[in-house]
Amino acid sequence: MLLVILALLGIFLPDNQPFSNADRLGNSVSVVFYPVYAFICRYIKVKAIASSITVLLVFVVIIAPITYISFLLIEELQLFGTYMNSGGLEFVRTQTEQLKVSPFFSKLISFISENDVPTADLLMDNVKKIER
Repeated sequence: MLLVILALLGIFLPDNQPFSNADRLGNSVSVVFYPVYAFICRYIKVKAIASSITVLLVFVVIIAPITYISFLLIEELQLFGTYMNSGGLEFVRTQTEQLKVSPFFSKLISFISENDVPTADLLMDNVKKIER
């Protein structure tokens, strides 16, 4: 019987790989919020209502703050994109150029080839690509 179970796990487990993170998250939420559900069940005898209240609590405690933080992050990224387009990253370009003339950088260059060092233009282009 154990061999049959292991064989079935070997067949179906690789197919379930994309869902493993969602499974872990769901299991964690259920373990954390089961005591809340049990507490609510003591006072509300209808289990469907108790589970609905628990789902609402999960939404308020977990999903609502994540949504709020996501909107704040999007707003900050838009402000950063506006800052980049207005030439605010010239500071990065000047710091990169100053770094290349430093004595530490010349010692570091002796360990790596000159072709591996990114130019300031390449750095600025890659930063601008992030914004898009």
